[in-house]
Amino acid sequence: MNRILISLSVLMNAGLLMFLFGPLPFFLFLSTTLLISASFYISHLLKMRKEMALEVESLLTRMYNFSDYMNKIYQLEAFYGDETIREMIEESKKLMNDFYDFEENFLDREYEEEINDSTEGNETQEV
Repeated sequence: MNRILISLSVLMNAGLLMFLFGPLPFFLFLSTTLLISASFYISHLLKMRKEMALEVESLLTRMYNFSDYMNKIYQLEAFYGDETIREMIEESKKLMNDFYDFEENFLDREYEEEINDSTEGNETQEV
């Protein structure tokens, strides 16, 4: 209901400006209104993008912690050499790499691969 009233008010003000002052002030009023609306919309989109980036970063941290936890379980004597756990570790690393790719493509972050001799796979770190 408020949006309808605001739209009606803007339309009536536009008509009044055009009637009283001519078309030039009307188009100035129209362009100013569109610029202010676009500014609010862009700030809203930027806020949403920032929240999404924080959520993805949190999710990536949780995935890294899970992969680390699986590696610790795999190193225990009772589970050492278990193929199921090794496959879960590999799948979690693939999933983490997918998240890194997502961040590089959509969140403007860059990662470089580093080979660490103390671990089996590749680790990535933010540049």
